[in-house]
Amino acid sequence: MFINSTSKFLLLPLLCLLSFLGHGQIAAWNNSALTGFTTGSPNASTSDINLNTPVLSRGSGIIASSLTGGYASNNWMEASVANAIINNKFYQVSLSAKTNYKVSLLALDCKLRRAPTGPNAYIWRYSLDGTNFTDIGSAVSFTTATTTGDVQPQLNLSGIAALQNASSATTVTLRLYAWGATTVGGTMAFGTGNVNSIALGGTVVSSISANADLSGLSVSTGTLTPTFYKDSLNYSLTVGNAVTSITVTPTSGEANATITVNGNSVMSGSACAPIALNIGSNTITSVVTAQNGTTSKTY
Repeated sequence: MFINSTSKFLLLPLLCLLSFLGHGQIAAWNNSALTGFTTGSPNASTSDINLNTPVLSRGSGIIASSLTGGYASNNWMEASVANAIINNKFYQVSLSAKTNYKVSLLALDCKLRRAPTGPNAYIWRYSLDGTNFTDIGSAVSFTTATTTGDVQPQLNLSGIAALQNASSATTVTLRLYAWGATTVGGTMAFGTGNVNSIALGGTVVSSISANADLSGLSVSTGTLTPTFYKDSLNYSLTVGNAVTSITVTPTSGEANATITVNGNSVMSGSACAPIALNIGSNTITSVVTAQNGTTSKTY
């Protein structure tokens, strides 16, 4: 804030730090190393470093079957998706972000292998509490029985609001329910081949805010020029000599940000202590520090 000669002039500079989001694969299972009966729950072969280890498992209604290079199960003899849900005929993927991170799911790719007598339809469902599930799209007819498996149509998850920005307190569960097998021994598997049989695309980013914007800035006397805008760098104010002090009221754009005015802490939306003005130029700075403690802006 500058005050010139018999008038007083206010200037606030702005410094902005940017953060970037990366989109890509955040978890995948390459099951090529599996042999025989895989009765356990394989961890993801690759996963984002800020995820707790994602896990692939099966429901209690299906039984592990032997397959080299794939995660296989049988006992899919159900007539409908409703029966498959009731009788726990599903594969499951579960994942969660580590503390101070959040995860968004954008796409799901998979490669399935079925025996000729295996299930001939499936649907993916999701849950945020492990109990209440919602369909992702509609049921998929799957009648081919290629020995090495078949790549399935990609599922676009970006439009599902519940799967965006899930906090570390939330475990995201995805289930593939299948039905329509004609024999108990008819199998369905993730795999085979030295490829990812399940891959999830998305982002895992810090949940600690990097927002260091002000949403408002006002003064006790006069009007700032230009009109306040969160990305404007400088403001000026001219007052008469009779004005000997001024207060500034900064309002943060994010509740967890902290603010100082001329080095003194100020609550968002509250006026700072009166600042004495000298004849001539005066400078007042409002520094906003984001919740992450590193991103800041100086108005």
